[in-house]
Amino acid sequence: MNELYLNDFITDFGFPEESRETLVSSFRAVVSNAVSESFLNGVLRDYDVNMNCDFGIAMEKTRKMSEAAGINVYTGNALALIALTEISRKYYKIFGISDEIWKNTMYDIKYKLTECKLIYNVWGNFVFQWYAGFFRLYRFGLGRLQFDLIKFGKNYASGERELHPSDNVLFVHIPRSGEKLQKEEVNKSYILAKEFFKGVLRSDFTPFVCSSWLLSPQTMKFLTPESNIYKFASDYDVIETGYNDDYGEVWRLFDKIYDGNTDTLPQDTSLRRKYAEHISKGGKFGYGYGVYLFLTPLE
Repeated sequence: MNELYLNDFITDFGFPEESRETLVSSFRAVVSNAVSESFLNGVLRDYDVNMNCDFGIAMEKTRKMSEAAGINVYTGNALALIALTEISRKYYKIFGISDEIWKNTMYDIKYKLTECKLIYNVWGNFVFQWYAGFFRLYRFGLGRLQFDLIKFGKNYASGERELHPSDNVLFVHIPRSGEKLQKEEVNKSYILAKEFFKGVLRSDFTPFVCSSWLLSPQTMKFLTPESNIYKFASDYDVIETGYNDDYGEVWRLFDKIYDGNTDTLPQDTSLRRKYAEHISKGGKFGYGYGVYLFLTPLE
């Protein structure tokens, strides 16, 4: 990657303009230092040679790159990921995947950049290994949602429709894109996923699964039926629930690491206010795992 590619990427993907100075100056620091540049080149070379390279090793090389260049490791993560996108485009073309899907998938780097700024006040990325799915081509952004093809691993029945452990299902992720989770857009994503993964899924219905705090019974209690989140979650038959041992996942709702004081949590929405009160009383932050058997046309 050169500086021109970095600037074009920032522009094409609509990064906040105020992030440009941090990213560009940090990139200059990397390439002006022989040690840090060699670590970056090593990350890119490993991926160029093997699409399924070890992202744990890539993350460690990126950490060393950031340390040698004297930049924040989260900013270094973002730079390495942006650099990897240039190579990933080659793999997408090899497998006949459109530029449109490539771009929609890589938008996640922008989403996480904004999230990192909100949570840590750093323009960067704090979930480097999450991107193995995107760069190894088993996780794709299709419309509003993202999808992994996985084996179900369970037995499930809804009326006459059944799923078995060896069945392929699509695991749904909801990126923090800044866009509302509107029912119409969600359904468009399901249809795009059904088409994209056709041939490896059953033909009578498309099975989706999701594990998220959005599907938690506690979350549903705090929402009205008119809520976009409520409508999304209501499609799923929640077959497992659980609670986290601590509040380490609270940042997903509040864009802030919980410091033990609910007064410091932003409470600018009804859901945030209700959860803050819930947590202040010792209530847990949990999740739900659900199954949605999607039919077209919709029923």
